[in-house]
Amino acid sequence: MSIEQLPETSWILNRDELLELYQPDSEQPFPLGLGIRVISKYPEAVGYREFVLLEEGLALISSDVRYTEQVTIEHPDRPIVKFHYRLSGGSGLDVQSKGFSRVADHTGSVLFMPAAMKKREVVSAGKHEHSVTIACSPSWLNAHVGPDLDGTPGGLAAYARGEQPDFFFLPITMRSSISLAANALMSCELSGYARHMFFRAKALEILALSVDVLISEHAQPDYIEHRISKSDFEQLQVARRILQTDFSVALKISDLAGRIGMNESRMMQLFKRLFGETVFDFSQRARMEFAAKLLEATDRPITDIAYDVGYDYPSNFTTAFKRHFGIPPKAVRQGGAGNTSKR
Repeated sequence: MSIEQLPETSWILNRDELLELYQPDSEQPFPLGLGIRVISKYPEAVGYREFVLLEEGLALISSDVRYTEQVTIEHPDRPIVKFHYRLSGGSGLDVQSKGFSRVADHTGSVLFMPAAMKKREVVSAGKHEHSVTIACSPSWLNAHVGPDLDGTPGGLAAYARGEQPDFFFLPITMRSSISLAANALMSCELSGYARHMFFRAKALEILALSVDVLISEHAQPDYIEHRISKSDFEQLQVARRILQTDFSVALKISDLAGRIGMNESRMMQLFKRLFGETVFDFSQRARMEFAAKLLEATDRPITDIAYDVGYDYPSNFTTAFKRHFGIPPKAVRQGGAGNTSKR
């Protein structure tokens, strides 16, 4: 598919904007009319983006781009709700009249900007962006999750009803389930209709999990529901993010409490109350899920993966993995994806 074959304009893609910034990659993994992989015309942005039309009113953009120099991207945005998941490669974002903020690694958000508003993104040299953006039209969002959005802050529910809200930005906690689904999408090696079907399935999974986060964390604050102070709630959220992302060493509970500035016994008690799991169980599950992703998506030796998730002895990792999933790591490597569904 060439960029010229795209419609003149559509609700998510603008052919003229794409022609200005990108050219089709020589390798096209999607069927004609369903998606296109493009590469930047500018040498400081090395990699690709994929624009995929999943179904009427639902589109996805995946980005795997490394920046060799600092880049500033300025463009008007479209008045479309976008769910954005930055797996790596943080940047700075300046939204007209809203000030400058950081887009940090391993963060999610949902964003809406009116048509007249502009944004400027600054990406530093050496950054390697892996990101997934899912765009929804009002009619699609209303038909699929509209009733669930009542009570969420910002203008998300209004957008689903077909109204034009003001600018809003809502953070989405990157739960391990969201991170795993987004990483699986980015590491997909399928092509053709199978790739399109896989992208659609993962996009729906990510959206479902994100709506659940928005409802549980915004509509009724957890720190109220669980009788936790706002400051304790924020400290526990930091602890959870650490456990979801820092797998290099087996973090002691005392060290984790010190990093968030909370008494150890208090942290353990409140963590279980808020997240429904002990610190140890949450950490172990996050490590095993991350290890399963590496086993399914890479060909790295199992010994190296054991070290990646904080095990000094691969045999201990094998025992823990089998206890968690019911099968050894080698079986996942031999059998491929789908073997580690927790029963």
